[in-house]
Amino acid sequence: MITAAIKENEIVNGYLGRLMTLNLAHNKADFLADLQKHYIDESPDASVISLLAHTSNKSVLEILKSNTIVPYRRAATQSKAFDAQEFLKPNVSDASCFRTIRPGMVLCEDCIRSDIEEFNFPYWKTFHQLPGVDWCPTHNTPLRIAKKKYHDIAYETGPNAIMNKSVLICEYDESLPTPNEATYRYIQLVSLFLKIRTPVRARDIVSKLGAKAREKHNIHTNRVYHSKRTTLADLAKSSCTYSWLKRLFPRIDYPDQYGWIGAIDNSTRVIATAESFALALALLFDSTNEAVDFMINDLKINVELTPS
Repeated sequence: MITAAIKENEIVNGYLGRLMTLNLAHNKADFLADLQKHYIDESPDASVISLLAHTSNKSVLEILKSNTIVPYRRAATQSKAFDAQEFLKPNVSDASCFRTIRPGMVLCEDCIRSDIEEFNFPYWKTFHQLPGVDWCPTHNTPLRIAKKKYHDIAYETGPNAIMNKSVLICEYDESLPTPNEATYRYIQLVSLFLKIRTPVRARDIVSKLGAKAREKHNIHTNRVYHSKRTTLADLAKSSCTYSWLKRLFPRIDYPDQYGWIGAIDNSTRVIATAESFALALALLFDSTNEAVDFMINDLKINVELTPS
């Protein structure tokens, strides 16, 4: 059995595929059976993620926190904050750790080139798989997506091998987001959400987000009919390109009878999703650093920042 360490920001789905490639495995089922035999101390019902943790000399919790999108999904949890034990159960850990959100596998041509130059192979990045990340957070390169019909083979090969089956996510005439744009801040923030270690309840987030929205932009945070004040969704429409917003929030064209677009506006009053939380931060603050300071100091969110 040939093993290898999991890379920083390598999504665990791709790590499994990379191990399969190293071991010339023909299919996932046979490879997992061989992996189980290799780690004979593991119980027969051991989770796949626990077997991969052995190959990488990491704990399941380390992989869950650093190589899955679970921290992003729990950035604005509707119940309690991150509960490690909940995700360590075998029947929960595999379903959580291997779950993705986007309708396909996302890759960056510049990341592929830099990976090959540095490591001699490319690997699938976790932060590329987050909703709304249509340009690479590292290179600001338009990202490409291989649709779901290739799902069974994509992660079992490197992103370079699936390149010819991928298409651009954004439209050909879309401009690259610049650092002073909300879209750019959103991409930086959702990538940072992967570093959240102790998120807070979504209901605790919205009250402070709503107060900040009213204070900084006079945002209307109540669903009152015929209100003439600006909503957060109105600010989003004036600050972000329509095509990007439509991809992130498909119902952007369908406000309710009060002119309220719940997927966005609820983040200032009712409840926040990870997407609406990040968008609100990107719209309400003038820089990513300012938004991060608000997360840490006002919302008391534990973000594992990389030392500068």
